[in-house]
Amino acid sequence: MNKRDLFKKNLYILIILAALLLILFSYGCAIQNAQKEKEKNPYEGTATLIVKTIGKTDSYQIMFNNVTALQMLSQNFNVSISTHPALGAFINCINGVCGKGNYFWAFYINNKSSNVAASAYKVMNGDILEFRFTDKLE
Repeated sequence: MNKRDLFKKNLYILIILAALLLILFSYGCAIQNAQKEKEKNPYEGTATLIVKTIGKTDSYQIMFNNVTALQMLSQNFNVSISTHPALGAFINCINGVCGKGNYFWAFYINNKSSNVAASAYKVMNGDILEFRFTDKLE
């Protein structure tokens, strides 16, 4: 085998090794990015906040970081609450609309009636939080 053939063979091997190293490097970066995405804080991001009264619905996309549903509501609306030791906060009024008679403020998370108080629920990225002024739970 002459020097020219040997050079071509070595160059071919070198190109193959470089391509393999590039593939391995790209794969490693992809895995690292996937791990970073998994480690993202689920209690940070954007949520939809809906306040629904009789005949009126307000809906907002809100950026947040580590807040409860009640904190998010209070940061965006005028809220009046009563605190009960065993049950947590009870929402009396939102923007001057107050519970009276059979009407009250019901709290829904992702279109389902919540089984926790708004003061105890930590908002998660993508949540739909709804406060409905109603006389019944749906």
